[in-house]
Amino acid sequence: MQLHTEYSDGTHSVREMAAAADERGPEYVLVTDHGPHAPIPSTLDSAAFDEQRAEIEAVDDGVEVTILQGVEAEITENGLEIPPEWYEACDLVVAGIHSRPSDPTEQVIRALEEFPVDVLAHPINRLINERDPLELDLDAVARTAARENVALEINGQPERLDLVWQAVKEHRDTVAYVVSTDAHTTSELDFLHLGVSQARRGWCEPEHVLNTRSLSDLLSFFGS
Repeated sequence: MQLHTEYSDGTHSVREMAAAADERGPEYVLVTDHGPHAPIPSTLDSAAFDEQRAEIEAVDDGVEVTILQGVEAEITENGLEIPPEWYEACDLVVAGIHSRPSDPTEQVIRALEEFPVDVLAHPINRLINERDPLELDLDAVARTAARENVALEINGQPERLDLVWQAVKEHRDTVAYVVSTDAHTTSELDFLHLGVSQARRGWCEPEHVLNTRSLSDLLSFFGS
């Protein structure tokens, strides 16, 4: 439900990530390269977004896994600043915050309420032993996400493991989750078990995690 390619800060191509996913057997993967304003050197622009969509369509015919195109849209003080036509073009929209605003709760809630977000990525944006988590009111964010039909991500990157399992447990009956690898290389697709372990530590069962569902049921949940 979140992976990156060489179109932003990933190492491998769409084709290479799809082939690696095929080896691991999921029904679907969601490509979510970074949109404008993400604090990294290379992000998607309109030309790259269209090129990636054409590449996904070409690769999708040759692999078992279904490749969905999304975007990891940056949550800024102005909301999600991506071209409006991307919302219609994307199968799903993932939103993440990588800055440290004075009131991250207000910024996140506004993005969930005013923009067509499907998944909130790594909600507290921590890096273990490197960056403290955002001072986020998770109660308010979870309530908003549930009301707006937004899933919260359980991120399997070992330096993130975000959400923390205590928060997963606390909000599992309020909001839906997805478990993601946030893979930036083919080998990082193997981080899925770390996200699953975090979900299990938070007492999640399959019904709490949307990407245990078939693709049609997943897209139906989001109204896609």
